[in-house]
Amino acid sequence: MRYRVEQLASSCDVSVDTVRYYQARGLLPQPEREGRVAWYGTEHAERIRRIRDLQGRGLTLAAAWSEGSWAPPMPTSPRRWPPPGGTTSPNS
Repeated sequence: MRYRVEQLASSCDVSVDTVRYYQARGLLPQPEREGRVAWYGTEHAERIRRIRDLQGRGLTLAAAWSEGSWAPPMPTSPRRWPPPGGTTSPNS
């Protein structure tokens, strides 16, 4: 299935801004592009639902990332999390 960003957001019960925020934080892969149109797939929807489920259990986005090793590191300033080879908390 292919979704435009509005359809993806609606199907996952989140806002378009939330989809874009997750994407900017590296929690979602980039969509396929056809000209100016971005197409999202079922993997995007599943990932958003997984993130929302983990957040519903009280995990932060950083904890959701570490819980689901499927997502790339979330950038933080001034370093990237998690540190290479590190397993310490982002709050340390």
